[in-house]
Amino acid sequence: DEIEALKAVFMHFDQDASGTVSSEELISAGLLEKDSALKFLAQVDSDGSGEIDIFEFCELMCPSGFRRSDDSETGSTPDGKRILYDHGLKCWRLIDKEQRSGFGKDTGM
Repeated sequence: DEIEALKAVFMHFDQDASGTVSSEELISAGLLEKDSALKFLAQVDSDGSGEIDIFEFCELMCPSGFRRSDDSETGSTPDGKRILYDHGLKCWRLIDKEQRSGFGKDTGM
């Protein structure tokens, strides 16, 4: 599925399995040179962390939101807020900033 493919690509670049992609990882992957990597990060790093998390990566890859199929469990609202399908509540809910920090790490997501 599309979400799994995006996560696999993200994890390929996340060489240290930190859940984020740094400029150093972009450079060592041979994607960008140092100056280009820093400019690129400045453009896509929406939370100002200095690294790209899975949400920013998905937004970059699918700018209109990344809920691409009915079985996707994450997505975004038209105003860019992240949402997650909560199986316990059986509904979509907003993801707050604290919950974003672990997404993309080896947590079974």
